[in-house]
Amino acid sequence: MNSLVKSLILPFLTEVDSLGEGKTVGLFGGGFQPPTKGHFEVVKKAIEKYNPNEFIIFVGTGGGRSDITQNQSLTIWDIYKNYLPDNVKIVASPNPISSIYRYAKEHPFEDIKWFLGSRQGNDQDFQDFYKRSKAADTRDNLEAINIITANDVSGTKARQVLTDKKALSNYLPTELSDTE
Repeated sequence: MNSLVKSLILPFLTEVDSLGEGKTVGLFGGGFQPPTKGHFEVVKKAIEKYNPNEFIIFVGTGGGRSDITQNQSLTIWDIYKNYLPDNVKIVASPNPISSIYRYAKEHPFEDIKWFLGSRQGNDQDFQDFYKRSKAADTRDNLEAINIITANDVSGTKARQVLTDKKALSNYLPTELSDTE
């Protein structure tokens, strides 16, 4: 929110802290069919670099791209969450991008960092970042940030090897135990 609007509104608010003034929130969203080590790496890098007070991962339905359900994706993120800070929340969403814009609108006093991931050298990922985030400029409190990862892991490739446990392990975070 711009400083003029804040300066006009803040004197009338008694519970400024409860509105998130000074709070930084990280947001990440997608279909995650399935959540891969690339998605996990985006979250870890974003948290390490920007240290948000809260981090929310919006997990979508995936739009029918695969047989992986939203509940399965949520379950996988719940496992990954064991290796992330306590301030990470996993939230089901019918449309993650809409949820991110709605969150920014409903929390005008929070500094919101919207993280998206691009694989190094993958031009399509960078084009997707531009298309998905171009409306972020319409919200004063929302900043789209592209987190670049060095791996070439994709949900599509992971779905192709779902039945091959050994091959699938290449698409999962190294932090996981064999049983996970």
